[in-house]
Amino acid sequence: MLKKAKFLAVAAIAVLSAFVVAAGIPSEVYAQTDTEGTYEWDSTDWDWEDSDYDFSDTDWTTEYDYGYGSSELTPEEEAAIRKAAIGVATVVLIPTLIVSLAMYVFMAIALMKIGEKVGVDAGKKWMAWIPIANYFYMAECAGLEWWHALIALFFPFWLIYVMMKIAERRGFSMWTGCLLLVPIANLIFIGYLAWGEPKQSA
Repeated sequence: MLKKAKFLAVAAIAVLSAFVVAAGIPSEVYAQTDTEGTYEWDSTDWDWEDSDYDFSDTDWTTEYDYGYGSSELTPEEEAAIRKAAIGVATVVLIPTLIVSLAMYVFMAIALMKIGEKVGVDAGKKWMAWIPIANYFYMAECAGLEWWHALIALFFPFWLIYVMMKIAERRGFSMWTGCLLLVPIANLIFIGYLAWGEPKQSA
């Protein structure tokens, strides 16, 4: 086994040596031929007057326009695209604004009704319509201190706790306040707190 390993090692060294020698031959030959004489091309070696090629018609200032950044649309096409964009924006934005406004009005009216049911001072109903102020109105509806409104402003998840306290004060299960997290259901929940009546236990 040891003899076989030595044989393979010697064979590998011999093959590697042969490869190195073979690789070095072309470089040596090129070095020898290169030292015998080199030629460097000089533009003065070209006889421009005796050349058969006529350079007089060559335009050396040719500029290529690849069209990068340029618009290939006609003014009519640009106007049509602009009108289409305005139309799409109108179709999307106007219904969104209408729905948002309707939801805001509904929430303000429901909040006023809740305040009325829990005995909040009627002179403070206007707070239900004003952003930020309505947070303080909700805190008062819940029977909580004003600083709960500040916490809800900076940490919206605290609003869930406020609504849970409102539900509890209205006579409902306080856990119904978690419905505030569910889209659409939260509107139903607010309306239920405002106009619904808790079931009387037998």
